[in-house]
Amino acid sequence: MSDEPAKHSELPATSADGLAERLASLESQIGRLTDFLTQQAESRIRRRRKLSLRLLLIAMVVFAGVFAWFSAVYRQSRQQSRAVDHLVAQGAFVMYEPRENMLVSLLPGEVKSPPSVLANSLGADFFRAVTNVSTNNRRFQSTTDKQKLIESIARIEQLERLRLSNVTLRTNDLTPLSSLRNLQSLDLTRASLDRGSLPWLSDSQMRWFCAAHTYLGDQVLKDLSRCPELQHLNIERTTVTENGLQHVYLMKQLRYLNIKRCSVSYAAAKKLSDAMPNCVIDWEPLIFTSDGKVNNPAIRQRRVRFGNTAPADPRASRRAIPPADSTPRSVQNPFATSNGLSAPTIQVRNRSYRSGYMLDAF
Repeated sequence: MSDEPAKHSELPATSADGLAERLASLESQIGRLTDFLTQQAESRIRRRRKLSLRLLLIAMVVFAGVFAWFSAVYRQSRQQSRAVDHLVAQGAFVMYEPRENMLVSLLPGEVKSPPSVLANSLGADFFRAVTNVSTNNRRFQSTTDKQKLIESIARIEQLERLRLSNVTLRTNDLTPLSSLRNLQSLDLTRASLDRGSLPWLSDSQMRWFCAAHTYLGDQVLKDLSRCPELQHLNIERTTVTENGLQHVYLMKQLRYLNIKRCSVSYAAAKKLSDAMPNCVIDWEPLIFTSDGKVNNPAIRQRRVRFGNTAPADPRASRRAIPPADSTPRSVQNPFATSNGLSAPTIQVRNRSYRSGYMLDAF
């Protein structure tokens, strides 16, 4: 009888100890869970900070890229504007085309012209690029005038076509044009050039080259032989000789060659044509001999065309050629008709632009 109360008295103590242990264990688990949640929260905060820093860096890089692009285009536009001012003041023909512009492309819908706010604040040259320049007079007589002419042209980075006809220049004067990486067409017809070389042509994208009625000779053919895109070459009445034709054999993409009235015989022209079946060659003998006498057999011999009809203009499509005459209100269609003749002229809207003329680009 005396032991039974003792056993009943021990039960509450055991239950209390077990409950205490459970509470301690639960408290420990809660503590570990709290530490885990705290660590997870800190980890999320760190990840968010890293993500924010990454987004910030990406945003800074994008902004820097856009700002660099904007600065480059704005610099080009201001440089182009000053160059055009000088060229137009000297009577040169200047043609504009729409510039591929990010600001205009981001605007909704079909945009035919930039908003007036942007055009007035950034200038018209920011949205238009000069791709065609032509001068056809002898106004540039002094060395300073010629130097300013070439320097102004060299600042038009998007220029694709250039005509410098009837201008008195030396081959060294044309060296600054090496900066025109987009130049595809160069017309030096009747320019008073010496017999020097044009080494910068080797690094150009030239497709169309004309030096008719100049003193350029075999050295220029050597320079042009390194132009992988050259397709049209006119060297009529130049000092090119049969020895210089060895460089023409290297022009794999050439599709048209004019060697009329050069020191090249019919046999040499025929041999060249046989070696280049895809190239149309126009040949005509010299009328005067080297001592100034009339070459009577040459008078009786007509001009000869080796190959089929002359191919289409290799330059960029739907780009007007500068006028060959002094009329600034019409430009010649660059596309040849089926008979090889030039198509009708394209009328240009006479729009005053710093005393010059421009196409309705938009």
